[in-house]
Amino acid sequence: MKTKLSVKNILLVHQFTVKKIFENKLFVSLSLISIMTLWSCSLFGQRYMENLDRGLIAMRTNTNSVLISWRIPGDEYTQNATYNLYRGSTLIASNLSVSNYVDATSIDYSYSVAAVIGGTEQALSAATGIRGREYFTIPVRSINGGYTTHNLNDASVGDLDGDGEYEIVIKRLSNDESPTSPHNHYLEAYELDGTFIWAIDLGPNLLHAVEVNFLVYDFDNDGKAEVVTRTSDGMIDGLGNNIGDRNGDGKINYRSSAAQNGPFWFRTEGPDYISIFDGETGGEIAWDYYISLEPIAQWGRPGQNASQLGHRATKCMWAVAYLDGVNPSFVIGRGIYERIKLEAWHFRNGTLTQEWAWDSSPNGVATAYHGQGNHNLAAGDVDGDGRDEITYGGMAVDEYGNGLYSTGFGHGDAAHLADINPDTPGLEYFSCQEYANGTTIPGLSLRNAENGTIQWANWSSGDIGRSMAADVDPNYPGMEIWGSDGSGLRSCTGQLISNAIPTTAGNGASYNFGVWWDGDVQREILDRTVITKWNGSGTDRVATLYNVAPISDNNSTKSNPCLMADILGDWREEVIYRRTDNTGLIVFVSPFATNQRMYTLMHDPNYRLAIAWQNNSYNQPPNLGFYFGGGMDTPPSPNIQLVNAGGPLNVVQREISEGINIYPNPSNGIFNINLPVSINDINSELYNINGALISSQKHEFNGKNFGLDITDKPAGMYFLKINLTEPVTLKIIKTD
Repeated sequence: MKTKLSVKNILLVHQFTVKKIFENKLFVSLSLISIMTLWSCSLFGQRYMENLDRGLIAMRTNTNSVLISWRIPGDEYTQNATYNLYRGSTLIASNLSVSNYVDATSIDYSYSVAAVIGGTEQALSAATGIRGREYFTIPVRSINGGYTTHNLNDASVGDLDGDGEYEIVIKRLSNDESPTSPHNHYLEAYELDGTFIWAIDLGPNLLHAVEVNFLVYDFDNDGKAEVVTRTSDGMIDGLGNNIGDRNGDGKINYRSSAAQNGPFWFRTEGPDYISIFDGETGGEIAWDYYISLEPIAQWGRPGQNASQLGHRATKCMWAVAYLDGVNPSFVIGRGIYERIKLEAWHFRNGTLTQEWAWDSSPNGVATAYHGQGNHNLAAGDVDGDGRDEITYGGMAVDEYGNGLYSTGFGHGDAAHLADINPDTPGLEYFSCQEYANGTTIPGLSLRNAENGTIQWANWSSGDIGRSMAADVDPNYPGMEIWGSDGSGLRSCTGQLISNAIPTTAGNGASYNFGVWWDGDVQREILDRTVITKWNGSGTDRVATLYNVAPISDNNSTKSNPCLMADILGDWREEVIYRRTDNTGLIVFVSPFATNQRMYTLMHDPNYRLAIAWQNNSYNQPPNLGFYFGGGMDTPPSPNIQLVNAGGPLNVVQREISEGINIYPNPSNGIFNINLPVSINDINSELYNINGALISSQKHEFNGKNFGLDITDKPAGMYFLKINLTEPVTLKIIKTD
């Protein structure tokens, strides 16, 4: 896999605690060189992530079998945990390395699971009964005594109450978004069993449904998720508090300023706010001003009318980003087609604070970043320094609010930030372009996400509206890429695989979502309300979800579910659609067993951030921060720390330690380690340059020497932690 060391890594991301090395009787002296080495080789900080429970779920797959699956948290994956599964009080499977099991029974039992770490069984999870067959339902409350005035739309999840279980937050959108509509849009929160938690009335001034974007995330690392969204005057929070005329201009309702653009209405006057809501109650706990709408003319070109300006000004995007590499912040935006403004904020200790503001056109003067936005944006670590950058259409902005690059390709509708080509360093960004002209702007392009270098492009023309990236073909390394420009299915290097592309219901072309569903590491295709699989030359139907339950997809031609994410069970993704009658949500769960060991996808930072921004505008599927597909290496341990689960990794780093010799170093992968005393056994842990644990083993020997073989690892710098009287971590370098 890809490894990268830069000066930026060394300068920015030392977040590790150094033990008191002079107390170790085994090592009584350190040279000045050793101390300098200790600090110059610091590892990345560990991101705070959710401390989730087991996520245990049992689903009947037929009358005589039940599939039980559960989460492997990131910390247990790092510790090489195995699992014991109980049916009632009876142990039915032990030391399972994977996190699912098929129980051949026609009786509806309850099940529980316990991790086994270092040979010791840990606490048993809460028991769960069988939840359903293929799916279960989350009922929702009625509005105005019924379900006809509003439709269920995009959703997100977070642990709102700190119990380790996810709750779901859903957009409840008015079917009539015109200025004369008597109904407002809502955000609503539910337990996964349908227990209603709260509802936020977004008030009279948020009209256009596609731009009701929100984030659910634990922003202050207290173990409970907050909800953040754009609000305006007249919003009523989950506790019933109406903010009324917040800016004090004597006016609350600005619907009269709305201008029609096609079938949609866009408000052209009035204030907007950032509102942080308590996840447990829905009560507003902090607010500040959003990027100002006014003057409206700044968002368009000279001569554009109110409907055009309102359309452009209402494009407001959100993303979670770890700008310091450890704590979550969020980034907000306004504008896509012309001027773009971004701001970074964080919520800590009850206070909402702006970190930076960025403008594509300072003082109204357009730069190369002007007009480069998309109908979606993504946060991720594109330069390998442990901190997140913002990739937005044809451009990227770094963690400090400085422009990284602009391709100049302009606006597009779909894009994917992922490790698309595992043979090249870093993440890639695959996108389609609305203004493709066949010469200076390609229809599809794959670029290096760090610096914008184009790796492959198809120089088609026209409005190329959709594109997709996923590993669907095991015969080609990396992800496959395709789009709606007729260029066919291609490998990550642009090699033509097939003139045909994956299809969906009715054999229509599919560009929307990929889903890990059937148990192998290739992704299946999720579009409309069916799941299909690429077979090398065409597409096979895997699941016809609309025949299983009465469901509908969202957002017109985008045809996306309310949410697709790994919210329960093992690492496969659940798919959530709305019931066609809008009385509830349907959660589909994979009926397949899998032999792939993998921690919950929600403990991969790139994936977790993608779940947070998935509901933005034109929804896009989530991707991991490393390549997960055919021919992959063993998935690396995530470099995270769980909230309320102890502090960061404590290591001592030194290249030279009295009495310890490593030779040869550098080496082609075979290292000999000589200790100053004779011992019977020793435990070692190998960390990559990102500070992620990638292997651990016990060495049994008599004497002072043991060997380490990492010939199966790529060239680069590693850190070997050995547990003597105190832990000692040594730098080793593997050559080609």
